[in-house]
Amino acid sequence: MAEVTRQFGDLDYERNDEAGPPARRNRGPSFICQFYARSPLETRFQKCRPREEGGRTLNVFTRHADLTQHHRRIHPMPPHCPRCWEVFDGTDQEQAHARADVRCDVVHVRPVLGVGAQQLREMATRPRNLPFEQRWYRDYATIFPDEPHFTGSPCPTLMNGDFIDIVNNCIDRLESETPDLCGWTLSVVRQMFESQRLGSRISRPLPLDLLQEYTSFPEAPSEPASGNTTGRRVSISYRGVDPTMLQLAAPGSGQGESVQGSGS
Repeated sequence: MAEVTRQFGDLDYERNDEAGPPARRNRGPSFICQFYARSPLETRFQKCRPREEGGRTLNVFTRHADLTQHHRRIHPMPPHCPRCWEVFDGTDQEQAHARADVRCDVVHVRPVLGVGAQQLREMATRPRNLPFEQRWYRDYATIFPDEPHFTGSPCPTLMNGDFIDIVNNCIDRLESETPDLCGWTLSVVRQMFESQRLGSRISRPLPLDLLQEYTSFPEAPSEPASGNTTGRRVSISYRGVDPTMLQLAAPGSGQGESVQGSGS
């Protein structure tokens, strides 16, 4: 009996989704991971950044099956409580938490943890004659049901990893060279999210991980390191915020602070 030689890529892709491994077909449009597209500056998603390594382009997908496999390997839903969304190291802890005498509080804001089995099934059963781009946006809505409308670009050419590196380097330099000013700026951001006036302008609840991130900032100094704060304008961009000027008190100034909130 003739030995069957495995061709590279034959077992690495879902063959019923599209025909053949990458070398056997014409490449179409390329797309990036939905998690990275949504939060390109978030540390835990940097592993999904498109990049060149060893002569290969990583994290750029030309087939829906390859991107689904990426989600299955890189973003599996961890064991967690569906009531409070606490994450556990294993199923034993998850079951012990579920059997506890005191029930946990229900958290209605769903954090971004990963892709569950049901979500993967929904993504795999979509009509396969749809263009990859349409499937990408449908999958995005499945992964992030609380914010299903993505307004950015899913293409790597418009989500350049080099640009993200530049932004990260600028942030690192600001934090190291002007910590007082950065601390004060972050305190203004926190005031915005905690402000009752801003709360009425948000069209949906803030993601839990974003709330936790902004409430963990240390207190800012009573005054900025240098310069007059009067009339200083800080531009803040957040999805779902009505682009209206808000008046917040600058630390130590006793005067109003103009803060721009712009939705995207």
